[in-house]
Amino acid sequence: MVRKLIYVISFVLVLALASNAFAADPNVNVWTNATGNRLWVDPLNWDKGVVPGPGTHNTQINGISYAVPGPIINAGQVATTGDWDTWGPEWHIGLDIQGGSLLSGGAFVGLNIEGDAINSAYVNLGQGETGGSINITNFLVGDTWWWHGGGAGATYNQYSGTAIANDWIWLGGKMNLYGGYTKATNGFAMASAGQPNTMTTLSIYAAGGGGGGGKLSLPVGLYDDGTIAGWLAAGYLVPVGGTLGYDLVSETGRVVLYVPEPATIALLCLGGLALIRRKRS
Repeated sequence: MVRKLIYVISFVLVLALASNAFAADPNVNVWTNATGNRLWVDPLNWDKGVVPGPGTHNTQINGISYAVPGPIINAGQVATTGDWDTWGPEWHIGLDIQGGSLLSGGAFVGLNIEGDAINSAYVNLGQGETGGSINITNFLVGDTWWWHGGGAGATYNQYSGTAIANDWIWLGGKMNLYGGYTKATNGFAMASAGQPNTMTTLSIYAAGGGGGGGKLSLPVGLYDDGTIAGWLAAGYLVPVGGTLGYDLVSETGRVVLYVPEPATIALLCLGGLALIRRKRS
């Protein structure tokens, strides 16, 4: 009995030491929301006492480390990821960008949303038509390269504003484009670890579906080789409020996906009927 008690006490001490070592890790700047104001740009909300940026290495926004509300980036505020990767928001915590900007501070993984069916995580950009921007290297939504089950509770909602991944977007969770403009510069990994379409869905909405209608810019090769058509057929890509449209003109070497609003479709149909009548006459 005494030996068992010693083992239990030893185990608890090891956990405590590990926790303290993690909290003191100079390579991880952890979100704490210590002030309660949720502002990313407030240094008191980070356990190192500095806002992420050059020299701060890894950034972590994790609801297990601190069970608190996630950061907000308001209008006029510019947030920068650390030199290394950004872990989170993950595990029952979120990030709201409401008019402000999130920029890559040199990290390869600029933003990584991860959760599960119970401990969901999210990023909201431009909710309430507040706008804002994301400009990072790689954007991972529910797909970390070390654990692919995180897509079960990872969601990205874009209502307005602009999001640019200067390398790839890696989708393992849900991406809802209600409005604004999103660009995956070099590629888009749809369900890259083979997640089912119940876990991984890219939904593009027509105007009026919670925003002004989303647009997604991709390399044109994904259109030419039938990749996008394959996503549609497999249920990974879902146009909401209409039929998927393809803009192959406005950006050289790229295809912009969108869903025309019903009024636009009606005008196109009327225009087509007018041309038919004109030819007959």
